[in-house]
Order: sequence, then structure tokens, then C-alpha cells
Amino acid sequence: MAEVVLSLMRARRLIPIILVTSIMLWVLGYCACIWPIFLKHDMTNPVIAEAILSDHFKESTQPLFDALRRYNADPRAGDRQLPGEFYFYQGWMGLMVSGHYRLVERVPVGTELRIDDADRVKQHYTYVPEFRIQRNDGLLICWASGVLLLSAALAYSLHKRPPAETRFFDQVLERYFNGDPVQAVEMPQPPLHETMADLLSRFHLFVRHLQAPVGERSSLKFDEEADVQHALHAILKLHGVIAIPEAVTPNHAGKSARMDFFLEEEGIAIEVKKTRKGLRDGALADQLILDIERYQQHDRCKHLICFVYDPLELLSDPRGLKRHLEAVVRRIGVTVVVSPMR
Repeated sequence: MAEVVLSLMRARRLIPIILVTSIMLWVLGYCACIWPIFLKHDMTNPVIAEAILSDHFKESTQPLFDALRRYNADPRAGDRQLPGEFYFYQGWMGLMVSGHYRLVERVPVGTELRIDDADRVKQHYTYVPEFRIQRNDGLLICWASGVLLLSAALAYSLHKRPPAETRFFDQVLERYFNGDPVQAVEMPQPPLHETMADLLSRFHLFVRHLQAPVGERSSLKFDEEADVQHALHAILKLHGVIAIPEAVTPNHAGKSARMDFFLEEEGIAIEVKKTRKGLRDGALADQLILDIERYQQHDRCKHLICFVYDPLELLSDPRGLKRHLEAVVRRIGVTVVVSPMR
């Protein structure tokens, strides 16, 4: 235990350092993605240069540049059509590069401008690009979310430990360094009647497995209530539960009866019922109410588990039956288990 406490204390010291380093790397990574946005937005910018040198840009714009080149070679030719302006967009990591190529009139190099040539000269054009780099908002949102999560984890790692946890760690370490044996911390176990109820709720799965055909051998039958009791007794023995079958209950209204199983050390009784045509919701509830009243007279019974096996699903409202019988406050606790539960 002391080694575990020491490991946790070392981890508490390392976690804030790891989180601060992660936040710094996260911020530096984002800055590395968007740093070209702070440079001049022209062809000297590495993002723009990469965009216009890409194969996609060349394939998309080469026909337009070729058409403009043919037009400028002979502007007065009737079959030459002046291409129009165009835009392009391309993403680059955390940025979006956009470009606008405008058509601008120009004077051809080496041409001497004369009054009578003015009309011809004006018909020569060139593309003048205008570039713009914008931030990718999607990446910004992801980056900000990551920073917030890391910051929240950092704040949680720096919060003060609860006093109970601090005292526990101090006691364990004090015993460890003083040479005293450290007792193992026992995890609380659920009450036995809850464990039994959970086991009984899966009884139908157990029966279905036993009834599955295996070769030519006949499967087990669970037609009678006694068959269910016999199988349940075997399950209890398998789990090491010492149960007294058919223990006698005290007299109630001048009559005594036998309880199906009684766990004497734990004070838990198990009453088994199997539904049939004449034993459904109303009749079954009446029998269980009488059984509960009788079990309350047993001085050593602390909890009663009413196990109802309903393989043909004859009960119309098994959950309502369970709520009705468990809702009444009595001297003993009552748990109703219906298998299979719908």
C-alpha cells in the first residue's frame, strides 16, 4: 500500500509538468501552422508559393494563361477570345489561401506608343494577382478546445487534496517508514441477500442452458416447483452457501409451514414459487403475502427472498408484483425476484 501511495504522490508531481509541457507544445504547434499569415501576402510567402506551384493550380489555370497569350499575340484576330478574371482557393494546414487574378491593360515590351497605335495597344492584357491568407476557423476551434481541456486537467491536478485523503496517505506513509505493518484496505461487500437476488435473477439462463439438447441425451425437466427447488439447492451448494431445506416456520393462524430454504447464519429465508395456469398474478400475490406474514413470526429470519420462476411468462405485470410486495414496511426485509423479468 505504501508503494502505491508513493507512486501516486510522484505522479501528482509529474502530471502538472506534463500538462504544462503539453499546453506549450500545443500552442507552438498551432503557431507553426499559422506563422505564414504574419508575412507579406505575395509570391514571396511560402504558402502562396506552394499554392501556385502545385499541380492542381497549374492544371486549373494553364488553359487561361495560354488563351491570354494567344490573344495578346494577335488581338485583332477574330477567333481570339479574351479570357476572364478568375479566383482560386487552396487550404494549407491551418490556413486558407485565396487568389484573385485581375485582367489589366498593358503596353507590350519594346512597343513604341504612337497616337495612331493607341487603340491597338489598349487591347493587350496581363494577369495581376492579389493574394490573401486567412485563418482556418475549424482548426482554431479544435486548437482552442484542446487548450481548454489541457488547462482544465491542469487546474484539477493542482487542486488541494481532500483532508481525508491527506490523512490516509500520511498514516500509510508513517506506518511504512516506522516499520509498522500496513493493513490492507478491505473493500465493502454487498449484503448477501443482494448477491443472492442477483444470482436468482439469472436462474432462467441457467435452466435454458441445461435444457439445450446435447446429442441424443434427453434434457433436464423443470416442470414442477420441486424441480426448481432441487436445482436451486444445488446452486447454493456450488456457491458455498449453507442452506437448510424445508425448515419449519412458526404457527400462523393455527398453522405452520415449511420454508423452502433458510440460511441460518445470515437469517435469510428463500421462498420458491413457479407459475402455472392456476397460479398467476392475483393468486400468486395472495400466497406470497401469507408467506411474508408467516416469515415475520420467525424470530431468526431477518430477510425474505421470494423467488418466482416464470418460464412461460404467465405473469402480466411482474414489475408491478415486485413493487407491490416490496413497498410495505415490515419487521423483515423482503426482496422479490422474478426470472425471467420483463
